[in-house]
Amino acid sequence: MQLLLCCARTRLGASHIERIRVLVRPDLNWAAFMALADQHALIPLVHLHLSKFSTRVPSLWLERMEKAARANAIRALFLGNELARILDVFQSRKITAIPYKGPVLAAQAYLDTSLRQFDDLDIIVPQSDLAAAHEAMLALEYRARYPWKRGVETATSRIPGEYTYRGSGQSLVELHTEFTMRHFPVRPDFAHFANRLAQVSVDGRNVATFRPEDALPVLCVHGAKDFWERLSWLVDLGALLETSVRLDWDAVFETADSLGARRMLLLGLSIAQDLTEVSLPNPIREKIEADSAVAALATLVQRKMVVEKQSWSAASRLRFRFALVENRGEAARYVWRLATAPAEDEWPGEDTSAFALRLQAMLRPFRLVRKHSAVAPQSEQNPF
Repeated sequence: MQLLLCCARTRLGASHIERIRVLVRPDLNWAAFMALADQHALIPLVHLHLSKFSTRVPSLWLERMEKAARANAIRALFLGNELARILDVFQSRKITAIPYKGPVLAAQAYLDTSLRQFDDLDIIVPQSDLAAAHEAMLALEYRARYPWKRGVETATSRIPGEYTYRGSGQSLVELHTEFTMRHFPVRPDFAHFANRLAQVSVDGRNVATFRPEDALPVLCVHGAKDFWERLSWLVDLGALLETSVRLDWDAVFETADSLGARRMLLLGLSIAQDLTEVSLPNPIREKIEADSAVAALATLVQRKMVVEKQSWSAASRLRFRFALVENRGEAARYVWRLATAPAEDEWPGEDTSAFALRLQAMLRPFRLVRKHSAVAPQSEQNPF
């Protein structure tokens, strides 16, 4: 983990180079290290940095790093082309779309799509455009993972957590709307965001995505949603800050406040500062220090990730979610909404009765407790 933390950045400083020189040795458990790097989606950066220490890394593992990094670069190129194909069809059908994460974030923050490890495409469309987007995905020979009601009149209680599609080339696309992104304490107004998008070049093609001031809070909500389980999400924040030389911090916090996600933003920045040494302006550090809950949450995340390496129990998940929102009343409503709203694989189907929907919502918290109380078995397979 110490070696991985040294590699969890786009650039190495003198102290990191010296530390890596000490940590890299032939008797290191390279199989465990590579599995950990893949788990945290850092294979490209691990290869980038450790290839500079080729005389100290066993040739077998150097070759495996290179092979994995090359496979990631090919995958990134494929998904970048697939994104362009989807956006062309969406545009021809006048479907509003905001791609984010994936190759778009790689181009915006890393300036190189091959340096970020990702497996799917994420595209936001308005709920009102979803039926048209569904038809467009079918025309592109994608198939929906689960059946869903395509009508725009769909009640919010019948909307799943996301809409997943798989293509013939093993590309995975997730469509999100203002209703599916329920981990935002306040429902996002993507029409508002759409009026101030930034243009980034993805493999030579201009693509509109969130401007950095909006992307930072959105990425921090995503990280908090998944308990900041991957180091790569922290590297994303640092890389985005590094390439956004004229970042408007007032606009960043204005966006975070509009989403009810100020504490989520502060938490992400705090963990990134501690684990990946992201440099923050003094006023931002003061904001982090002023919220004592952020320090407690950051300590918990870091202990889970770096020291204990334990999964999150149902109780710890509940406490964490509740603490993410500053106002206690709003926090309670936020947690209840997350506990009762169905995920995509729990979607009940368009013919389900209103009573069955309410019953499912009432039973979902018990299913979550059972799911997260069980100890997940360790995988016996090692891809490296």
